[in-house]
Amino acid sequence: MNYFIERLPRLNTLNIYVSINITNVSLNDNSILINNSIIIPINVSKSNNFDILPSSNGFTCIRIKINTIPITHDDNIYDKYKWNYKQLNTILNESTNNSSFNCISCNSKLINFNKIKKFLPMPSELWYEMLDYWHCHKPNEEDKSSNNSKILKKFNSLKPITNGIIIGTYYFIINPSDWGLIIKGIDENKDIHCSNCDQLLGSLDENSGSYKLLKWNLKCNDEIFTKSSFVTIRLLEEINYSAVRQFILSYNDIKIKVWCFGVGIDISINNRNYNDCLKILFMEYNETVDSSIPILEIPYEESLIEFINSLKEINSQLPLPLKNFKNWYVSYVKLE
Repeated sequence: MNYFIERLPRLNTLNIYVSINITNVSLNDNSILINNSIIIPINVSKSNNFDILPSSNGFTCIRIKINTIPITHDDNIYDKYKWNYKQLNTILNESTNNSSFNCISCNSKLINFNKIKKFLPMPSELWYEMLDYWHCHKPNEEDKSSNNSKILKKFNSLKPITNGIIIGTYYFIINPSDWGLIIKGIDENKDIHCSNCDQLLGSLDENSGSYKLLKWNLKCNDEIFTKSSFVTIRLLEEINYSAVRQFILSYNDIKIKVWCFGVGIDISINNRNYNDCLKILFMEYNETVDSSIPILEIPYEESLIEFINSLKEINSQLPLPLKNFKNWYVSYVKLE
């Protein structure tokens, strides 16, 4: 039997789709018993109310009302991305901390945690655009004097303290002189590479002289940061700041139209669990139809390709009646 479970926390609803005709259902504290023989392991209460909806394309839905407090704010990006300020400070403060950031390709050690003085969180990925609201005397870009140029340079960049690391949603900003990094010479694109294996690590910020290390080019305690997470994070930030839900994701000729829904949705596909997901509808980009929808430029080709592939992969696993909504394909992306 194939099944799919979708938990909608803001609606206090649990939808369970099963590929059989249902004759009876009983709820236990940690499972659902279907037709007296099929057990689906899930935490529910005997007191929950449920309905059995009519079958569609061979799947029947059990809709259960969950007795929990609904969540009212669903798109907050803070602390949802992997290797955030809270997570890394927890590791940093462990007494037996032997962690490090290593090269994703050859595992060469780049930054030892025991040498880190402080992690500093980025205020926002759109921090520079918000300077007009944060400062009453922002430097005048038309003033070409040397003193103004120095001030403007400072405003245009972020530089960590000595042995400190600034944490962005998808990158780290570091002072090269603090760590003695294994870095190959900077190329004409201002990219930096691992001197041991030539793996791309990040880029040079010419304003501050700092290095911007991309998280998906690093490992921490054998954990990795997926390239597609960059796209998910960008979508959440755009939703937060613009309240827009539909976008054209673009990198050169690669384009896709997406429609974003609530964050924090948990799903299970035949016992494969995906927690804290963003539900996304997607379709091919049609320039003649979609000209009014905002275009979100993705600067990293590999991130957009991996994101699109992950959407298609999850969609292929969904039950037939849930694969599409009108002209859209349905999918989910995990926040990590």
